[in-house]
Amino acid sequence: MAEVNWTFFAAGLSSSLVRRGVTDGQTPPSGGGSFVFGAHWLQPDAGAIGAYCNEVDFAPMAKGGSIRATLQRVAGVTGTPFLFVGLQGPDVANVGYLVGLAHDESPAHIVIRKGAPSGGLSQALSVAQSADAYTVTDWLHLRVDMIQQPAGDVLLKVYENDLALHAVTAPTWTEVDGLGSVNDDALGINLGSVPYLGGYLGFGFYGLAVGHYGLIDHVEAFRQT
Repeated sequence: MAEVNWTFFAAGLSSSLVRRGVTDGQTPPSGGGSFVFGAHWLQPDAGAIGAYCNEVDFAPMAKGGSIRATLQRVAGVTGTPFLFVGLQGPDVANVGYLVGLAHDESPAHIVIRKGAPSGGLSQALSVAQSADAYTVTDWLHLRVDMIQQPAGDVLLKVYENDLALHAVTAPTWTEVDGLGSVNDDALGINLGSVPYLGGYLGFGFYGLAVGHYGLIDHVEAFRQT
């Protein structure tokens, strides 16, 4: 997808605090092009920035959707890039399903957090996490599916593509152990609150300190029909 397909949240941290944009000065994932998209924290303001897909029937979606991208964060416990789906409004303070490497671990688990991007992806606040922890400086190719069920449940499924075996342009998706199927039931029992139906999907970055940066590449978006 192109830059024109995405709109940044108006309420995220300003560009004077967080530099964001494309660069050819960082190594792309296997099979990637010349440029990657990144964000770099210039001042010690904790918070998030994010962009949602602005295409027709995506902003917002009536049902679920799928967001896929490669993510890379830096060593240390400072922040993380993430994917979101089912966000209930175009703002970092709105709630939805967030997926990425926990920002308070290194190595880090892939976590699902049910909440707002402004709160980051703390491992302690996650509703589910991968069985394995990952080296944070490696590119990670993730796919997050949000599937609205007929009874009102929301099924969350997280997949990964092994970039050492399959380029980003030709993925082979396998379920992430521990995150293969998370049911946010209509009664609000499993994850502590009722599920989010429809909403926005996209990507973002959460940071805590000067010098933190994260990278994202090869973003794809699909919606449930």
